[in-house]
Amino acid sequence: MIQHAEAAGFDTMLLTVDIPVRTRRERELAVGLSLPPNMDISNVIQMMLRPRWALATLAHEVPKFHILDRYMPNNLGRQGAVYYVKELIKGHQSLDQLKELRERWKGKLLIKGLLSTPDIARAKELGYDGVVVSNHGGRQLESGPSAVDVLSGLRQEFPDYTLLADGGVCSGADHVMSLLQQELVNTMGQLGISELSGLKDCLYDPTLR
Repeated sequence: MIQHAEAAGFDTMLLTVDIPVRTRRERELAVGLSLPPNMDISNVIQMMLRPRWALATLAHEVPKFHILDRYMPNNLGRQGAVYYVKELIKGHQSLDQLKELRERWKGKLLIKGLLSTPDIARAKELGYDGVVVSNHGGRQLESGPSAVDVLSGLRQEFPDYTLLADGGVCSGADHVMSLLQQELVNTMGQLGISELSGLKDCLYDPTLR
């Protein structure tokens, strides 16, 4: 796969490490999504309600992992391909694997899914060109910190290192509110207070809460 990426002229690779194992996905369970898909009366009814999509799918082919086809054993079938991909991406990435990829890939290399200072420091020591701070949109581990919550502190720890944020921002308003919240926290910290009630009366009116 690396050879094909190089031959295609790509100069940057992104390694994802934020989903080492499949987690419980509540939304997928709620709608009955499964891989491989299970054909039941509910699926048949949904296809009947969407004839254009159903006919277009029949006219082409059943969706499959085209990008991985050339790397899979022959004659796996749809279900076999799903299990093959699961085995292929299962487990945590070890430091040796991260080192090996860095040595093998000559272009820029970023790693996605880190949230802590020690992990980012380790990636920097290994020669990775940057980090995408991410908790995979909170879909995998909702109790984990979001990129927005930790990004400011990480930037202070790594002022000259490439840090990108993924997840936690749905619109420009979210971004603005995050900046304002951080600015308020910093300003209050400089004033030596931890609560709004610590501001002077001329700046704080409790009736406006």
